[in-house]
Amino acid sequence: MSEKRVTREVKQEIVRQYHAGKSVEQISSEYAYSKSSIYRWIREFPYVRQEQDEFFDDAYTPHDLGWMYAMMGMVQDNNKIVKLENPSWLIS
Repeated sequence: MSEKRVTREVKQEIVRQYHAGKSVEQISSEYAYSKSSIYRWIREFPYVRQEQDEFFDDAYTPHDLGWMYAMMGMVQDNNKIVKLENPSWLIS
C-alpha cells in the first residue's frame, strides 16, 4: 500500500477545521485520513487563534512542556539538596 504525502498546508487546514469545532471523525471521513494521523497533526501544529489564524513553528507542544516541567522539578529538588548539604554558604 502506497503512503499518501500530505502537504503542510493541508495538515494546517485540517487543524484549523478541528479548532473551528469539527470533530476528528467528521474530518477523517471528509478527507479520508486516519483519526490517528489527524490527532498527530493537531499535536504537531501548535495553533493560536488571534485576529487571523496563525501557526507557530517554534511553539512548544504539550509533550515539550511536560518534559520542561519535569526538568524544572528535578532542578528544584537538586537545589534543595545543595542547600541542605551546604547551609554555610547562605550565611556568608
